[in-house]
Amino acid sequence: MNIAKKLSVALAAVPLLAACGTTPPAQAPNAEGHLAAPASVTPAPATTAAPTASPSSPGNAAPTPSATPSFGVRPWQPPANPAPLPVLTAEQQATFAPCLAKFAAADTGTDASKPASPSTATPTVTQASKKTSTKKSAKKTTGTCAKVVQTELKALSFYHGTPRSRNGTAAINALLRYQYSRDLQPTGSANQATVYALASNQPARSAALPEECKADGVVLCVDQGAQQLRYVKDGKVVKTIKVRTGGYNSHPKTHKWRLFRTANGLYKVYKKRVSPTSDNYGDGSMPLSVIFDPNMYVHYSSDFANAGYAGSSHGCVNVGSYKSARWIYKNTPIGSQVYIY
Repeated sequence: MNIAKKLSVALAAVPLLAACGTTPPAQAPNAEGHLAAPASVTPAPATTAAPTASPSSPGNAAPTPSATPSFGVRPWQPPANPAPLPVLTAEQQATFAPCLAKFAAADTGTDASKPASPSTATPTVTQASKKTSTKKSAKKTTGTCAKVVQTELKALSFYHGTPRSRNGTAAINALLRYQYSRDLQPTGSANQATVYALASNQPARSAALPEECKADGVVLCVDQGAQQLRYVKDGKVVKTIKVRTGGYNSHPKTHKWRLFRTANGLYKVYKKRVSPTSDNYGDGSMPLSVIFDPNMYVHYSSDFANAGYAGSSHGCVNVGSYKSARWIYKNTPIGSQVYIY
């Protein structure tokens, strides 16, 4: 295998970052999961992407309390010791029978009952290669399983439409938010772990403030499960604001649909613009931008104000209240941290 082919295979496994503020470049993400910044965009300072220090050798030395935090993308990782699948009641099994049968068939490679139509993958998740794995993109669950999943998501207030036999845009984004809220792999499509979480009424993850948000100074703490931004100063929550993050959306120029994720991680604000230019979305489309990554901003969104959670951003953190967006812009100094989880 030549070097170019090896690189293509390696990049296919890297989670795709969003491209909210800039035109999505026609290449795969780099080794850290970032899309290359266009020449017209000032990249974040080098300190915002400092690599994680290698673990120190075993010994008696105590860890340094003032160690530099690890900035940059934090891809989703499966739990080190995953809990066994829950034992479902007879009622739960009956309700989720179509989905459970579907995943059992996937394990064995057969599907005698055929409870749902085959899933249809979305377009490839990068513009670089059609060989990119669709496991990183949403799949449109169809059939009875889709209707069951939507019904449960509606009961939990993640989905507000009428349950149907196909997961449309709103349902995929609802499923994505639910997965974030339960610390499940954020795929936007139904899978075994997600179905068992819904069937067993798995509780949401802790609402406690993460340690990363308790740093000195200002931290914009973005919870993708709760879809909220907590403005934290010196470890104290000052204000909580509703936001909308990335999800299933169409490319603004090719109009192809795929996931535009807001990448989990720790970042630093390196620029602010009242109305940044954008070749992709048009000037004036991202007012009051607080920029912490070349492809991800916190900004006011008229679409979020009008459409709510039926849609999603292209990776930015949307604020639906102009007043709140202006407050964040005014009160977030350059150098403030942004933690997304």
